[in-house]
Amino acid sequence: MSRNAKLLLCCLIAAILPILYFSFRSPDNSLSSATGNAANPDRKITAVSQAAPKPATDSDPASLRALSGVSRPLQWLSDARIKGGVVVVEETPSGTVKYAGTHLLARLREDVEPDQVDQWLANEQAGQILSIRGRLVLIQPQQVTLDGFQRLRALLDENPLDLVELSEPDYIHEYAAQPNDPGLANRGAWYFNEVGAFAGWDLRTSAADIVVAVVDSGVDYQNAEFSGNLWESDGRHGYDFVDGDDDPDDEAGHGTAVAGLLGARGNNALGSSGIAWSVQLMPVRVLNEYGYGLNSDVIEGIDYAVSQGADILNLSLGTDARSTLLEDAVVAAGNA
Repeated sequence: MSRNAKLLLCCLIAAILPILYFSFRSPDNSLSSATGNAANPDRKITAVSQAAPKPATDSDPASLRALSGVSRPLQWLSDARIKGGVVVVEETPSGTVKYAGTHLLARLREDVEPDQVDQWLANEQAGQILSIRGRLVLIQPQQVTLDGFQRLRALLDENPLDLVELSEPDYIHEYAAQPNDPGLANRGAWYFNEVGAFAGWDLRTSAADIVVAVVDSGVDYQNAEFSGNLWESDGRHGYDFVDGDDDPDDEAGHGTAVAGLLGARGNNALGSSGIAWSVQLMPVRVLNEYGYGLNSDVIEGIDYAVSQGADILNLSLGTDARSTLLEDAVVAAGNA
């Protein structure tokens, strides 16, 4: 299959996945109609704030501040659903964006070593590197407070020693829309007609030589509907960048539904089928059990999938923020 054909298939699938999600879910969150080495995994981001969790909507008016040189207020919230437990909410001209309050994301210049940045941050009493992911580093402020976060962000933006090529907040992603209409699951496989699947199956049913990375909340890879349709390398089926291990099991259900639409086993007298009856599905977990994930994990998930030879990457997730670092990762994946 040519690269253009793969990209066209990926775009087609991405366009229909949000409206098809519930068709593959049953009330108990199982598949109903689906007949169906990280670069440095040990250095993952860890929680740096143990503040008592509060509802995500709680905010302390006294903590509403303005970033240096920016008039927009920031909200500093505790939220146990997000890795690290702290969320910053910023109102921008394009809408509300959310990002982790425990650290910032930076890409170092090619000739710069992480130790140089750590020494600079120590001299400035501004923070320290938490995690190194190639040229991408996660930097924790000296004090995990809104003031500490603002000070570190301003220092990275100023970049007086020209050590950092680019820095930005670690934006929070959520998975794509999930219809909750109870009748949707009973309307049959109407989407097969919409995408011309029946006519396509007369030509080809197998994509067994194609590796599709499902960059999402993981996949229930022990489900019988995925038997024979899972990518494997050294006994592993993928990677979990949320917990930093090689068990990308799905705790939210979203990634499993996406994988079912893509490649639940076809022609096996069970349930229904994915668009590809045979395919190699690579689970890459970047969203947690609440459906949230950090931009840094999404970027690393993309890099991992490419490094492991994925032909197609499906990301049914997103954020309201625009991330140059994420865009660069997507472009690099397309050029790989």
